[in-house]
Amino acid sequence: MLRAAVAQQREDEVAGELRWLGETLRMAPELVPLLADPRLAPEQKAALVDRTVGRQLGDLLRGLLVLLIRKRRCAALPEIVTAYDRLYHRLKGVAVAQIRVSRATEPALVDRIRRQVERATGKRLDAEVVVDPSLIGGVAVRVNGTLFDASVKHRLNMLRQRLRHVRVV
Repeated sequence: MLRAAVAQQREDEVAGELRWLGETLRMAPELVPLLADPRLAPEQKAALVDRTVGRQLGDLLRGLLVLLIRKRRCAALPEIVTAYDRLYHRLKGVAVAQIRVSRATEPALVDRIRRQVERATGKRLDAEVVVDPSLIGGVAVRVNGTLFDASVKHRLNMLRQRLRHVRVV
């Protein structure tokens, strides 16, 4: 899919459509099992796709959906969305990051954190911000499996570990 999109210089457009489709599938989880149901004829499934998501998708993605319907591979759709996103980010030199903060944070601060992590990793970030009160304070950033943890929770855990090994004489 990515190869076809790149050949037509439409990889950004397809990435956006796939993100939208992925979000739609998360919001309507009954859609994938319905498309994978062998009791429905492929024509019925194609009509369902046209009625529900077809107008939002370009010809490349509609063609993929029709192919998945014909080959009875609709159950693989969520994995296809994830795989395309991962390959797309690699192509664009972008790392996917999750920035966890203890409370709602000003966009300017999140942007400063993102820039610091970009400098540290040498990659641009596509960052998702998640509020996680269990951090107590500070921030924890996960980039492609690497965790940069400057949270109060982490510091307290480290202190607890050190204190366990202290001998009082």
